[in-house]
Amino acid sequence: MEMRYLLLFLVIYFSINLVDGDDANIENPLFSLLKSIFVFVIFLLLNAIDSSSIIITLVLFTLLIF
Repeated sequence: MEMRYLLLFLVIYFSINLVDGDDANIENPLFSLLKSIFVFVIFLLLNAIDSSSIIITLVLFTLLIF
């Protein structure tokens, strides 16, 4: 299970680095690592709760945006 989490974290890390649209400004790798850790923790939290709570959370975040 730890190996799957490690691979998932690496995919998140490299995806954040590849998708970053600002090519002119080179970002400190530590910031990319912190972003990746944040996304990974959110992933772990969303896996731990049931689907109705996820739907409620997504609806509340959507209302915050609007």
